[in-house]
Amino acid sequence: MGLAGCQNVRTANADNVILPNPALLGCSDAGGCRLWRDNTADPKAVYPKQLMFDIKGSSPSGVMAEYDKSVSIDKVRAEINEHYGRWGVRSGGVVLENLWRVEPERFAISLSTTDEGATRVVFLSFR
Repeated sequence: MGLAGCQNVRTANADNVILPNPALLGCSDAGGCRLWRDNTADPKAVYPKQLMFDIKGSSPSGVMAEYDKSVSIDKVRAEINEHYGRWGVRSGGVVLENLWRVEPERFAISLSTTDEGATRVVFLSFR
């Protein structure tokens, strides 16, 4: 299932990148699940241009957010690190800059860019 154009997409000068709400993972009450991690009235906020969901049973097991290519991967990474930085995945004692495993909430985050240059964030449940 995909959801596109649900908010105005702002461009790279945005100060506040809005992430999908990881509580959507495993949420079976569509009316009780907030779509965004942070609700903001900030006119400079940037929302994903597209959201896609992997559904297992009757609830999302994965959420993929794709941002306009004008939104740098560094801005999205900074927003993820603001909330989940302490769960950055380590390999050989080094933090991998584009992977997080949030053990307490049982989900992982992957950050990448598409062939077209858009920034993509994937939240996956490991419940």
